[in-house]
Amino acid sequence: MKAPAVAVVVTCDNQGRSLARAVQSVLDQSAPAAELVIADGGSTDLYTCQSLAHLERAGKIVVRASGRGVSAARNLGVQSTTAPYIVVLDADDVLEPRWLEMGAGCFEREPSLAFVSGNLEAIDARDTPRIDPCLDLVSSMARGAIPMAAMFRRSVWVEVGGFDEALAPYDDVDFWTSVLERGLCGRAIDEPLLRYGRRPTVMYRAGLHEDAHVRLMERFFVKHRLALDPLGAELVEAKERFLVELRERSEQLQGQKSDLEAELHRLHLEISQTLQQLRPLGGDRVEFGDLRRTSPISPVWGIDRGIPLDRYYIHSFLERHRSDVRGRVLEIKELTYTRMFGDDRVTAADILDVDADNADATIVADLARADAIAADTFDCFILTQTLAFIFDVQSAIAHACRILKPGGVLLCTVPASGRISYEPPALDGDYWRFTEASMRHLFASVLPVDSIEITGYGNVLARAAFLYGLAPEELTPAELDVVDPFFPVAYGVRVVKPDPTHADRSASVHTSASAEGGAVLMYHRTAVAASDPCGMCIAPEEFRAAMQHLVTGGYTVLALPELVAAARAGRLPPRAVAITLDDGYLDNLTSAAEILRDCELRATFFIVGAPLDADYEFWWDRLARILLQGGHLPPRLSMSLGPVTFDLPTGTEMERADAFEAVRRAIYMLPLDDRDGAIQEIVGWGGASDRPPTAPRAMTASELRQLAAMPGVEIGSHTERHLWLPAQREAVVRYEIGENKRRLEAVVGRAVTSFSYPHGGHDARTVAMLGEMGFEVAVTTQEQLFSPRTDPMRVPRYDVRQQSETSGFAPWLDHLFR
Repeated sequence: MKAPAVAVVVTCDNQGRSLARAVQSVLDQSAPAAELVIADGGSTDLYTCQSLAHLERAGKIVVRASGRGVSAARNLGVQSTTAPYIVVLDADDVLEPRWLEMGAGCFEREPSLAFVSGNLEAIDARDTPRIDPCLDLVSSMARGAIPMAAMFRRSVWVEVGGFDEALAPYDDVDFWTSVLERGLCGRAIDEPLLRYGRRPTVMYRAGLHEDAHVRLMERFFVKHRLALDPLGAELVEAKERFLVELRERSEQLQGQKSDLEAELHRLHLEISQTLQQLRPLGGDRVEFGDLRRTSPISPVWGIDRGIPLDRYYIHSFLERHRSDVRGRVLEIKELTYTRMFGDDRVTAADILDVDADNADATIVADLARADAIAADTFDCFILTQTLAFIFDVQSAIAHACRILKPGGVLLCTVPASGRISYEPPALDGDYWRFTEASMRHLFASVLPVDSIEITGYGNVLARAAFLYGLAPEELTPAELDVVDPFFPVAYGVRVVKPDPTHADRSASVHTSASAEGGAVLMYHRTAVAASDPCGMCIAPEEFRAAMQHLVTGGYTVLALPELVAAARAGRLPPRAVAITLDDGYLDNLTSAAEILRDCELRATFFIVGAPLDADYEFWWDRLARILLQGGHLPPRLSMSLGPVTFDLPTGTEMERADAFEAVRRAIYMLPLDDRDGAIQEIVGWGGASDRPPTAPRAMTASELRQLAAMPGVEIGSHTERHLWLPAQREAVVRYEIGENKRRLEAVVGRAVTSFSYPHGGHDARTVAMLGEMGFEVAVTTQEQLFSPRTDPMRVPRYDVRQQSETSGFAPWLDHLFR
């Protein structure tokens, strides 16, 4: 019997910092929610507004109660769903992974139930007493209401009239009192399935004000007088018993606190005495080693040891947004990053400098007083580590945004820490270090907050290394890539200037499709895998449901070449979609293709050539098999990958998972010989067992012929060995493309004219080779819609598994095309 459908409403009111945690707890459920809606009560905090906008642009359903508060958001959220069972989750709280499954199971077994609750525990203090739900009216009034995140029938919400917005912030108490006074019965699951945050909201604190509390309680008791009057004496006695329990508990905790303070004092004395004894012997609390010094190891940011450490993060930020470096580009002082990341997308480039002696500068101006630069001029402005040297930083930001074209992108990095510049004017010209909050407020004073994306980089180790002047090569990527928001080294800020003619696209490339736009969907595997560390699998039943939605939801599914041709001719139909699958796993034939055939849909399958006539295992599958699938391993993995040296613990499952991710990220961009050598080194280190028969594998040549013979199937090229092409020698790139095309055409007996860049990696050289070899379409991993202006050799695609996992495929795609 199918479990009942449950809708989850996550309510928010200036709780952006915990909102993602609450949403993730819904996504982590063992039984997925049928619907997920985020309901905002009227947040004004910039971070929360930005978080909500990002969720919405990513396809999540966000509804807003226009400043009427959380109680109104609860009602609006429930109204926005249709499932028969509801969970309302405050953004400060989280659900344990089995809550939806267990709660829905109770309704299935006991159809008479009106609600189901679990026990309640604090998120950040698991040693606090567990709170058991009170399922009768007297206990609920005396000891506390049923948890807000309890599961209830939609019919219950309708019967009690929803949440009483006039009783906020006690509308939850009123709701459950209304339920219980009607004699509706519930069930308590004796497990801590609900966890609450303990940060009081502004509304809750307002409710604690004496005048407000008295007024609200008067309204509450008048509303429920008929039910509560007969219970007066019983309520008073129950409340008194509860207060006695609280007093006894408080006295017990006070006693424990006194004992612990005495113990802490004794330990401090012992530590002090021990340190005094160790100091003459050279002992210390912390071994500083080379860092016990009052001057930096390098006084020039580590340039004499490699590159400055902050440039590691600058390069990461710009690589992430490489596709934004296009058209007419402006950069400060020199064109280093325009050349490094612009490829052949740049049509013109200018250099801005305040120093008239810079012979390369095409524009001499102070960015804070840049009125002479025409507005709406540049498609991209690369502004790295410059704002710290401009005193009127607010004016500089305003001009930087003003001179962008509508839809143009500002890629800005700023220091969060680091030495004062030694370059003139040094102490007299290095003005600022920034925080996430300051950057958000500075940019939000110029442009809408949802057009701003701020990324922090670094941690306390990286920050200390930067101050000492160490180079990034002296730390491992695993150490550098940890992000601690309280100890950043630098921030990257991506800003998209709103385009009034394309309002839906002003904030980000992850936007809703206009009538002229289409979406290319990317899949890899249709399978249920015990382990999926690369996030490639989607269950066959989910894939079938998605394909059926394309058929019934008003979409026009075209073959990829047809989509590109229709767009270029200006005849792209509304809600146009193309389907693609990468790599060529066997389940593409045995599962995905059969589902597509049943739904009468067309798709392009991009095939890696090497597995077709050999026993071939993709390198990421081999890496996962060694590191993640059991077996004895050495306690540490030490190896060098190019200039980077790894020394990773591998003793526990979590350590192995971290090691897998660190190595995978480092390997995929290596040249061919280095990549294969690294895998062989790991095989030698961990010992490679035979690949089990159940391990995922790619199609053989005969299986590919079966796939190609099915209706609606196009076969595309995905190189011979799935290499990151920008890192390879020209001869290797030419072989990867040319040999794969030759092999595929020989197997399927027809021309192969569509190409998928492995890992999305491409450059001008690769694009040119594809044109020479007769390819007409090439797809990337850049996630945005396809339009008539899109380069057919750089077609963007949406990773469906990542984009749709929050709200489900249908709501995500429908929102994309709204």
